[in-house]
Order: sequence, then C-alpha cells, then structure tokens
Amino acid sequence: MQTLRRPLLLGVLALLSLTASCEHLTPTPVTSACTAFPRISFDRLNDTLDTIRQVKAYDAGRDAICGKGK
Repeated sequence: MQTLRRPLLLGVLALLSLTASCEHLTPTPVTSACTAFPRISFDRLNDTLDTIRQVKAYDAGRDAICGKGK
C-alpha cells in the first residue's frame, strides 16, 4: 500500500506546482470587469432623482469591487 501512495503523492505535488506556476498568466475576472464597466456619471440638472440614485448605487458597488475611482 505504501508503494502506491508515494507515486500518487508525487503526481499530485507535480500537478500543484504546474498550476501554481501558471497562475500569474490568468487574468482575474475583477480586473477585466473593472475595465469593461467603467464608472458612470450623471447630470444634476438634467437627470431625474431616480437616475442619480441608480448611478450612485452602481458606482458604489463597482468601487467596492474595483477600488474607488479605478
């Protein structure tokens, strides 16, 4: 039983090292979402109060994920 566990353990360790070495090449969803969905603005004179509220809610949610103003 011990002879079977050792090659299996070595195989698992090899797979873990391969996935860790490629991790930096995979873009994170947050980064791509932050560039795909930029902050939006509103016009205090021409937009309705409901539109202004929705824009502020969108920007606050986006800032919580991407960082303020990024």
